[in-house]
Amino acid sequence: MREFRARSPLEARVILPRVCHQRPQRFRAEFRILPQPARETHTATRQSRPLHGNDGRIPGRRSAQPGRVQASGPQDDGHPRVLIRVGGLPRPDERVLDGDSLGQVAALLRERNAVDARLARLIQRPMTSGHLGEWIAANVFDIELEASAVAAGIDGRFRSGPMQGKTVNVKWYLKREGMLDTTESPVLDYYLVLSGPPSAAVSSRGSTRPWCIEAVYLFDARQLRSEQVMRGVKRGVDSSVIKRQWTAAEIYPSVANPQLTLTPQQAEKLKLFAL
Repeated sequence: MREFRARSPLEARVILPRVCHQRPQRFRAEFRILPQPARETHTATRQSRPLHGNDGRIPGRRSAQPGRVQASGPQDDGHPRVLIRVGGLPRPDERVLDGDSLGQVAALLRERNAVDARLARLIQRPMTSGHLGEWIAANVFDIELEASAVAAGIDGRFRSGPMQGKTVNVKWYLKREGMLDTTESPVLDYYLVLSGPPSAAVSSRGSTRPWCIEAVYLFDARQLRSEQVMRGVKRGVDSSVIKRQWTAAEIYPSVANPQLTLTPQQAEKLKLFAL
């Protein structure tokens, strides 16, 4: 039996998942947090040997005492899990968390933070879909971005091609859900929208939002605003754009909007971001 001491419930929450992650195949942990008396020491314990008797009970197990965090050994399915309880007797609705998954999520987030830091160094801005989308658009469509990332209404101007000199607001939506954040800025000429796969605006539970570009759309800002006024729909954040308007604005991979035709080189660059 090994014992891990923590000075607070918060520290115990940090210690125990790390303990569980070391040898998840050998034990299963139950993690209870109870009210802390003054100056009480919080303890997390681990037992590596099998703890189940023939009757399914855990021999030698003692109830968690106030102010203590206890971990006990393996359960039937061999996967570590963490049970968090605050005070009183166990409730039927107590939430069970997978301790091994918690450790994996923490590790993956550290990896993601490292990747985000590398991306931030490349684009010279914090790693968000907005900043990265602007950087990609600038490199594919030859856009000169505004010096300030918070310029009102516009993100930059086209430097070449049929759109040369026109102002643009760049968006990158990881899924196309029929909504577009619009602005009333009188100096904006176009919205350039990079989009992931289409998706209904429903619950995101169980789904993912991959970082990809499957389609690109070019909207005339003044025309879109005029059509929204005629339809009597909300403008601004999450403004409504109907399917017919999305179809008419597409410039990649299909070409429906004749205002901007991609070169083969531009299309090849966008293909780099396909799933």
